[in-house]
Amino acid sequence: MRILIDITHPAHAHFFKNVISRFSARGHEVVIASRRKDITTQLLDAFGIKHRILSTAPEEKVLTGLAWEMVVHCWRLFLLARKTRPDIMLQVAGTFVAPVGFLLRIPTVVFYDTEMARMSNLISYRLATVVCTPECYEGSAGKNEVRYPGYQTLARLHPNRFAPDAKVLEEYGLRPDEKIFVVRFVALKALHDYRSEGISETDKVRIVQELSKYGKVLVSSEGRLPAEVEKYRSPVSYEKLHHVMAFAALMVGSSPTMASECAVLGVPAIYISSETRGFTNEQENRYGLVKTFTPGKREEYLRSIIEIANRPLQNIRSEYQAKRSRLLAERIDTTAWIEEFIESRFEKSDRKR
Repeated sequence: MRILIDITHPAHAHFFKNVISRFSARGHEVVIASRRKDITTQLLDAFGIKHRILSTAPEEKVLTGLAWEMVVHCWRLFLLARKTRPDIMLQVAGTFVAPVGFLLRIPTVVFYDTEMARMSNLISYRLATVVCTPECYEGSAGKNEVRYPGYQTLARLHPNRFAPDAKVLEEYGLRPDEKIFVVRFVALKALHDYRSEGISETDKVRIVQELSKYGKVLVSSEGRLPAEVEKYRSPVSYEKLHHVMAFAALMVGSSPTMASECAVLGVPAIYISSETRGFTNEQENRYGLVKTFTPGKREEYLRSIIEIANRPLQNIRSEYQAKRSRLLAERIDTTAWIEEFIESRFEKSDRKR
């Protein structure tokens, strides 16, 4: 098969990295389109994945800018698909591939786990051939929905795909036996973040100051940080960050993706957001790996931060690795599922052409 994959977000580069490798190893031709958003293209370059940049995300969260980028990206994707003639197109969210695939009569498979992205879901879910959602997805993606017992984060961080390397810590002067706290602040510039409430500048300072009393703080941020926090900005490259996260004592922040990544790595996560996700809800309610708070509950989440940060590192790891073991026993290797699903569902019809 010839497979066109459109990668438009840093997390999606991680999601498809192993999928691309597996498809290529099995003899499929894979064409990659991309989008300049945060570090998406840098990650693809770091992974050695050749790609064609189709658009650049607007710097400001303005609907007119997002709408114009969609027009540009879809048009260029249309031209690329017409030129390369893929048998199938894949994308997380599907905002770009679903309408293009519909127009060109090319099957499209969309992977998504964000219920709150109502506007983009309205487009992609109606036009995609198949929408793949995790079993924990809260709601329905329509008549073409297929559910799988996993998470998008397990496509990259399942033990079959990822093994933490303690040597990466040494590169940044860190040790596996010290308390490392990963803090993530997102810019909330995506279309589905349009009404989301973020963590205030004052609260960012408070979070980092509290954590700094108990160990090493590494702050990952998409944008500007308060002056008091800037010195804690993480020097770890994004393609190596998962290795550091795997040895962390705690993750705190407004990124649901990073909260889920830490959960499947067996690291406690405190997720602070005005919007929840089905996957973080399940990782909290079923496995006890995530705690969710709204930004206004600052005293509550600060108490939770201090309670975990103050515990002995070995106790934290023992408890949360046990919780992770249960999660892994009940959830699948998402990359293996994608590979099997795409080939069983679409390769037979491709051979008949």
